[in-house]
Amino acid sequence: MGGDSQDIFVKVRYHAGNSVVGFEADREWIDVHTSSARRDWAGADLRKKAGSLDILVSAGFEKIKDPGRSSSGPAAWLRLEKTF
Repeated sequence: MGGDSQDIFVKVRYHAGNSVVGFEADREWIDVHTSSARRDWAGADLRKKAGSLDILVSAGFEKIKDPGRSSSGPAAWLRLEKTF
């Protein structure tokens, strides 16, 4: 996000034992004084603690609306963290 942008971000997390479920949404207006570009993101993640291993699975969908170059698509990732 640049200096000429506005952003609204919301994230909700629910903790249940060794797991955390999260939901998030983001709307960003880019170059608010010179264009009508906008970026929207919605996603969810699950974090599970298994001993010294922390597993995070995330997925979401991004939509970019910019005159002349709009795009949209899904994203997903897996992250493993080991504590020594």
